[in-house]
Amino acid sequence: MHQPFTAMLLDAAGLRAGQRVLDVGCGAGGTTRAAARLTAPGEVTGVDLSAPMLELARASAQEAGLGNVAFHQDDVQVRRFGADRFDAVISRFGVMFFEDPVAAFTNLASATRPGGRLAFVCWQPLATNEWLTLPEAALAAHVPPPDDFGTQDGPGMFAFADEARVRSVLAAAGWQEATVTPHHPSILVGGGGRRRRRGDVPADRHDRPNHAGQRRRGHHGPGPGLAPRRARRTRGRRRRGISAQESGSSRRQPRATKSTFLDQDSLIKER
Repeated sequence: MHQPFTAMLLDAAGLRAGQRVLDVGCGAGGTTRAAARLTAPGEVTGVDLSAPMLELARASAQEAGLGNVAFHQDDVQVRRFGADRFDAVISRFGVMFFEDPVAAFTNLASATRPGGRLAFVCWQPLATNEWLTLPEAALAAHVPPPDDFGTQDGPGMFAFADEARVRSVLAAAGWQEATVTPHHPSILVGGGGRRRRRGDVPADRHDRPNHAGQRRRGHHGPGPGLAPRRARRTRGRRRRGISAQESGSSRRQPRATKSTFLDQDSLIKER
């Protein structure tokens, strides 16, 4: 599911061999490993708040034989990395949850060398994300959605859905010349591998009640309660996005060259 966004993110960041990169909200380290391969022998640092995810990230990097990565449990709102330490900062869906986004991006700016780059991916409004709204509609008859789901007041999944807010936060944090560009990648939701057909499943499985006492209408797809045909259709929904760039001439103010909103939905920023 995340592969198209990883490719967009790394392309926007313009990473090169020998660069030092910070991956914010790295999770299990997928983007960190991808950046490490592009920048070797440069060093890539992944930071996240989740210790279990970081343990998985370290194990995956070791299994991949990547010696130019390091992972730390840190909050970038308060962690001091040191001035001009990184050539680039990247994040795939990891910057929408800051209590104080201006403080976080100011801190990241101070840790990035003059002329460095910030690139991240965030979600656009909930209404534009059919990969979420379709399953939500199917589940609504049984489970009400959270009251604050889809809010753009942040922190949360859609905290940067408003392009104007993104620009405002970046400007207040010292990033310059933001550009926002739409993207429309196709994504796979609900699994991978060979697509199953109804004939591939034992006949009794289609009629077996699920845990809610309802008839099972499909064992694959983006969410319970969707018929197999709709589940397959939902997988192919397109995502849109916007990309933004920032740059600056001041030696004291780092540059941001790109920022991207993805519709279904994401945002990328570079500097």
